[in-house]
This record gives sequence, C-alpha cells and structure tokens, in this order.
Amino acid sequence: MTRKGSNLIAIGRGREGAPEVLFVVFDDETGAGLHPRDRTPPFGAALSGAALEAAGIGSRLLELSASDVKRGDVPELRGVNAGVVAVEAGARHEGFLERLRPEVRERGGSLALFGLYSGMSADSILTRGLADFCVVGEAEAALPGLAERLISGGGGAFPPGVKWLEPDGGIGFSGPSAPVNTDDMPFLPLPVLTDGRYRKNSFPVAIGRPLKWGFALGNRGCRFSCRFCTAMTRQSLRKEYRLCSPERLFEEMKYQVERGGRTIISVEDDLFTGNREWTLRFCELLEKNGWATPWIMQTRFDCLDDEVLAALKRAGCAGMTCGMESGSDRVLEALGKRETVETIRRTGKLINKYGFATRYTTMIGSPGETEADARMTAALVRELNPTVVQMSFCTPYADTELAKEAGLRSGDRRFEDPAAGICALSADRLKRIRLKFYAKHYFSLSYLRGHAAGAAKYLIENPRIAAGQNAAFASFVARQALKTAGLRFVSRRAE
Repeated sequence: MTRKGSNLIAIGRGREGAPEVLFVVFDDETGAGLHPRDRTPPFGAALSGAALEAAGIGSRLLELSASDVKRGDVPELRGVNAGVVAVEAGARHEGFLERLRPEVRERGGSLALFGLYSGMSADSILTRGLADFCVVGEAEAALPGLAERLISGGGGAFPPGVKWLEPDGGIGFSGPSAPVNTDDMPFLPLPVLTDGRYRKNSFPVAIGRPLKWGFALGNRGCRFSCRFCTAMTRQSLRKEYRLCSPERLFEEMKYQVERGGRTIISVEDDLFTGNREWTLRFCELLEKNGWATPWIMQTRFDCLDDEVLAALKRAGCAGMTCGMESGSDRVLEALGKRETVETIRRTGKLINKYGFATRYTTMIGSPGETEADARMTAALVRELNPTVVQMSFCTPYADTELAKEAGLRSGDRRFEDPAAGICALSADRLKRIRLKFYAKHYFSLSYLRGHAAGAAKYLIENPRIAAGQNAAFASFVARQALKTAGLRFVSRRAE
C-alpha cells in the first residue's frame, strides 16, 4: 500500500537501530449521519509511548481512516522496525486484524490489542487468532511494560492487565492491573500535541488569537454511575475516581503553553469538578501564579455552585461541557443520572451569569421517552441557550448498564443510528425530532442574538478551521434532512 508519511507521528525516540512500538488507532467514525466531532489525541497510545521513551524504546503513531479500512489496507511496516504493533481496535476491525497479524509475525513482531474491545472480548480475540496479546484495562497501565518485555526478549512475568493464548489453547492472564493515576504518568508528548490534527470542533470560542489546542488529563474516572455511560466516550477506561495533585496538572498546562505554543487547553477529565476542595485548590494555584491562557473542561451541573464557578472564572476557565441529557425528570431517572431538571436549570443560569462558553450534550430515544419528553428537552435547551448543543441517540453500548439490563448490544460506532428496543418512538421519528431540534435551536432569534457576535469573532480569528467546521455541520444537517425524507445522498466525507 502507499501511505503519506505525514500520517505517522514519532511519539518518542529509542536506541538507534532497536525495535520500536507502532501504535495504530482509527479515525473512522465519520460519514453520513454523524456529528462533526472533536479530534482528541489518543491518550492511551500517546502516554504509553511517552512511558516507553523513558525506558529507551521508541514509538510511532499511525492513524487510519475509514477509507483505509474499507480498502483493506494493512499499515506498511517496511521502514518501521516494529517489535510490537499495538492496535486500539473495535469489533468492526476484525477483518483488518486478520490481515495485519500475519504481516506483523512475518517481520518477527507481536500484535497487541488495547481499548474497550480488547478488554471485553479478549478470550474470543485470542482463540480466533486475531492478536497475540490483549490488554485488559487502561492501556497506559500495561502496554509499556508488555512492550518493554517483548522487545527486550527478557523472561519473567508479564505485567498485570495482559491476556495471551497458552500453547495448550488456554487463556493466560497476568491478573488485573491497578488503576492509573495521572501523577504517575508522563506529559502528553510534544509531537502529538503539536501535530495540528487534534482540536476541539465543539468549542468555537474566540480568545483574541488563533486557537492552538492543548490537551491534558488531570483527574481520572468518574464517581457517578449513569446507566448509559460507556468507555467509548470516556477518556479513562476505568471508572474509579482518581485525583491528581493540582501541581501536576498545572505543570503540564504550563509545559504545553511554554514548550508547545498552545493558546488554549482542553482539560479532558471525565469529571473535572468531582471534588470541590480539589477544584478550589487548583483554581487558587492558577490564580496565584497569574495564569493567563484560557482553558476548558467537562463536568456535571450538580458539581458546580456559585463559589466554584467564580473560582473557575478567576483561574481563566473559558468554557465547559456538561451532560444535560434530558429536560424530563422521568427520563433522567431512567438514565440513572441522579440529577434533576431544576438543578440543571438553576446551575445553567449561574453558568450564563459568569459568561462561560458552553457545550451541552443531550440524548433522545432514552428508555421510555416520549415526544413530550423530547419537547421538554428542547425547551430547556432554549431556556439556557448554550453556545453549542449536541443531540445524540441513546445507545446501549456493550459495557453499559443500559445494555445489560435491557439484554441489548449495539455496534461499536458512536451515535450512528437510533437503537431499537429502547423507547417506543421509531428510528425515523427520532431522526425527524433531532433534525427539527437543530433547525429550531440554531436558527432561532434568541440563539443568534446571544451568539452571533462571538461566532463572528471566532470566524475572524480562525477562518480556515471555522469554514471547515461550518461546512461539516451543514453537510451533517443536509444529510440528515435527506435521509429523513427517504432520499439517498452520497458525498465526500467532510473533515
């Protein structure tokens, strides 16, 4: 196959001439029907690569697109002395793995899988010969140790969190890995950070200069247990809530600004303000050090209050993502959200008072949801008027309580289509509701009055990126409209 060299990112350098690790990830969740997405760095691969560099082992990152997978391409291994090829694959990539493993073994390497699919289906993957090793748990907990052992050729036990096929056909397991804490991890490598392909399309915020996105992880996991929550949309595979030291996160943010030239940073914690005392300490640290670079984060409405929001504002936080999910208390209860509409409304108004940019995520097609519930969601969004709102289809991913309780299992694509058997509304009806919601929200006078000036500033500061984002969203809406009308529409993918 022929591949542009720019698709490869050198994460870290190793000893000259020594085998290295090739990380393979997929950017194939695009196409008709999907929202324009954020491009977030693959933390599992990037942090594992940084840890390997500290051990003297080099690594590279290869990102494959939907067209690569569709054509049946196998990464070109010539010129890459890959002792280990580590792939973050899903069930949809099994055909790709069948072609890849013989090529890796022919060159004397080993194929290891990591990610949600690897953790949930390790025994099946190994017995079918799709990989040599499967990481069970967070990649950065086991992959560096596994790769180091394989490349060094040394004996001894595998690190915790690894499964393999024994000669007698049984499954070997080194035992569960411990949860990863950010304090024990290296910074996100500069080659990944500055590559240019990673950015937050969901935050069109004007900061007075072009956006150069940085990405950092602080606290890991989440202390809540929503029934729909999946590791596919979390940055931490494991849910145990783990606090890092405020100083550790501050130092990485500082590093990304000073060494990486970043002008805005997205703190990718699944629940940034999950510990109130920690949040206030972190904000005080930034304020005391005169922090001036804007940053954004993700949290819940019920993990915010007036004092926390004021502290965030003083510390330079420019915006936040919050999961609204629904404007119906009945639906929120069915989702296990442990949050009320009144809490969302009250906190949303406080957020607006402080002038934060906002991205709120909502869902339709939730258990027992009716059209009246969907209208309540639309009304709550209209009342709070966020900068960006995303409406997704409730999806029973295999690792969710929703799937287990309903006896359902979806594919491993995110928000592709409405799931059957979740609510009484048909798939076609749900698509129409979503399309109508977007049209009414983004073209309403209240939205245009509240956000037109900010959008114009963003367009002036980031003309090329803004044009691409607008084109992607227009394409998404057009495709949805045509699909909803029962028409067929084929077009090039909008990046």
